[in-house]
Amino acid sequence: PVVSDLDMLAMVLGCRLAENIFPEPLKTKIKEATAQQLTTNANELLDSAYLESLMVCSRMTVNVSPEIFATVFDAWKSNEALDIEYTNAAGEHSARRIDPHIIAFYDGAWFIKAYCHLKRKVWIFSLHRISSASGTGKFFEPDRHIIEETRAEGLFEFTKIKDIILRCDNRIAAYARDYMFHPGQKVLERDDGTFDLVIPHASKDDIIRWIMWQAGQVEVVRPKTLRSLIAGFAHKIIQRNDGNR
Repeated sequence: PVVSDLDMLAMVLGCRLAENIFPEPLKTKIKEATAQQLTTNANELLDSAYLESLMVCSRMTVNVSPEIFATVFDAWKSNEALDIEYTNAAGEHSARRIDPHIIAFYDGAWFIKAYCHLKRKVWIFSLHRISSASGTGKFFEPDRHIIEETRAEGLFEFTKIKDIILRCDNRIAAYARDYMFHPGQKVLERDDGTFDLVIPHASKDDIIRWIMWQAGQVEVVRPKTLRSLIAGFAHKIIQRNDGNR
């Protein structure tokens, strides 16, 4: 069927995203479906030059088995329980039965948030750590609470640090203003040219990584616990990279 220019643009955007973050076989299926639409719907805007200049810079950073991804994806679509073989980050292997409520792409990898019958609680599994997966023929009802809580709080329950004030050098002003830790964060200018980034709360891991990335151009004003953590990491870096050793 003939589709509108806006519909075609949406398809092409989805295809470009799929090429970067979806593993096979879903990637190829989406590309083939988009190509079919392009051949049957003439569109001057979406010519070859335009498509080549449309880029998505996010990408997968781990390898996921196409067979396992297809099995998990189909189970998520049909609300079917899965039997999986899983190896966690510590190298511990286990057999699990899970109900996959959410499938998510986060920080270069695919995850499922599922009810784990072994642990009897909601658990997050990395798809690249699943060595086998098979449907059980048993189905579950999607839990709206899990979905809504994840939309509100994020996929992972990171430890949060509250009432943060970071004093930043003017050289990183533009970058610091653009980086959003919390929708309620504020930028307070100071007379000496520096500025304070006031953040109601942020993920402990995210805020530490960001401060360390700034290579000494950020001072933690508060809380003291965060200041001590940064000082400890800086001391460890100095010890390991001392030019006199």
